[in-house]
Amino acid sequence: MRLNYLRLTRISTNLTLLTFLGFVVGLIFTIADEVLDWDILPDLIEKYAQLIVVSFGIFSSLFIISSIVCSLTTIAELTSYKINGQQADSTLSRRKKMILGIIITTVIIAFFVFQEIDVYRKQEIFARDAEKFAQRLDRNTKQLEEALTEVLLSFPEALLQKISDQTVLEKTDELKDFLVAVSLSIPDHPQVALLTCADDPYNYFVISVIKKYDYQNEVNQYQLHKQPYISFSKDSENQVVKNLFKESLQPLTKPLKGDFIDNTEPSSWGVLKSGEQVVAILLLKEPINGYYFDELRKGRTFNHAGPVKIHSNF
Repeated sequence: MRLNYLRLTRISTNLTLLTFLGFVVGLIFTIADEVLDWDILPDLIEKYAQLIVVSFGIFSSLFIISSIVCSLTTIAELTSYKINGQQADSTLSRRKKMILGIIITTVIIAFFVFQEIDVYRKQEIFARDAEKFAQRLDRNTKQLEEALTEVLLSFPEALLQKISDQTVLEKTDELKDFLVAVSLSIPDHPQVALLTCADDPYNYFVISVIKKYDYQNEVNQYQLHKQPYISFSKDSENQVVKNLFKESLQPLTKPLKGDFIDNTEPSSWGVLKSGEQVVAILLLKEPINGYYFDELRKGRTFNHAGPVKIHSNF
């Protein structure tokens, strides 16, 4: 039986190009999925991606060897049949160029397809993370609102009296220790701030605790910070504060990142009363910071409406 080495050369060359194309495409997918983290492969294929790529590489190498052997044999035969050899060589050359062109075109198209898939997946992941971020904000806000009720009820009567007669800042250790204890007793240690009335020329004091780490003694140090205000920079915040001192609830329909009230972060606020009079507003706030969270905020509105009711120590 006489073998047709020209036909075997064509078959082995085609198989070489096809398996090599599979190897290249598989390599591109693997690099895109694992190195560039595009996550474009299904889980089932991703699990065996490296095995598939290696298999295509091995078969491609074997077909290359067989193609070379067949080509050498064909060349030897075609030397005896110059005319037929020239025609066969011309036909083989055209086929190689055609297949090579298809491979190059496929790779270029695949690159743009992968790029679009990557953009789509990133947008999809970003939208999913943004939704989770909004859910986290709402969940943490509800947790702070639950904690706020207990904090308001545990506020010492002596401090309420000092807030009422505006002598609370004469000796600050008692207030500082209580606000620090409130923060440390709540998970994630939220910021605690107190808004009180002030004498002329000011209308309000915002009192908060600043934490500084003492690297020499390796301990946290706390300092009471007092910020006076004649009024707040945003009219909506001024109105919210006035309503709270009147024990009137004003749900927030828009983001309000004010000097005291902030509904763009997990937060909740309530009123402290001495007798029948509201003497202060207590705020719990838990900022969510981080580069990726800042990216999630861009172009998106994350805010909550505030407490569902007026929380008070009475």
